[in-house]
Amino acid sequence: MTDDATIAIILVSVLAPVLIVAGVGFLIWRKLGPVKLTDAVRGQLLVVAVSQPPEAGVASSNYVLDGVLSGPGVEGLAVHGPGFARASKWPSPGQTLPVVFERADPARFNILWREIETGAVAGRKAALMMAERMAGRGENTIDVTGATRQGAERHDGLRREGRRGQATVSAVDAKLKDDGSSFAALGLRVTPDDGEPAYDTGLTIEFRPESVARRDFFCRVGATFPVLIDAREKLTVMPDLAHLPEGL
Repeated sequence: MTDDATIAIILVSVLAPVLIVAGVGFLIWRKLGPVKLTDAVRGQLLVVAVSQPPEAGVASSNYVLDGVLSGPGVEGLAVHGPGFARASKWPSPGQTLPVVFERADPARFNILWREIETGAVAGRKAALMMAERMAGRGENTIDVTGATRQGAERHDGLRREGRRGQATVSAVDAKLKDDGSSFAALGLRVTPDDGEPAYDTGLTIEFRPESVARRDFFCRVGATFPVLIDAREKLTVMPDLAHLPEGL
């Protein structure tokens, strides 16, 4: 066997696995990659359930997701299907993702991954925001029960003049007081219902001793709830008390 033949055999044995992996990756991308849209509309996708993220060390993988899509002309559409995502941006239940969808067929949609921060970046922002709240800067503390006159008046004012949206809890720092009451500094990802881009803010909530159900609901990363947004200062938000889940 000549030297050239030997070199050729070695190259084939080395390159063949690489080409096979690249080909499989291309086929996965073709199947799970972006959908071609002819009349795209911007909206949002609330993640209800998603398959487990890949093991440590795996940069990206395919997933199966269930969610509720909404946007102009679509109040809520249950969707189910596969996709492909980076491990650092793996979707989680309760998260609201920016999407574009086909106007005539909303079940055809693409997630706008470039607008989604990695988990590490979102966590750092939430931590900084909560630190500012707890230090008394940018105060946004509310009575979530609506039982006090101040809490009720603020809720009614935002309901009349504010904007509506959805908030997902991205971080929690809860403290229990000696009298059984508690307060929690929450990092929130807020998605306005009017289609404006999602943004991060924080909220400090005080709970009475008897408000255990509400405390457990809000103090959970991934919890999603409707909010009222101050029209003049979007960082100021309040849970929409009239549209919380039953029992709260």
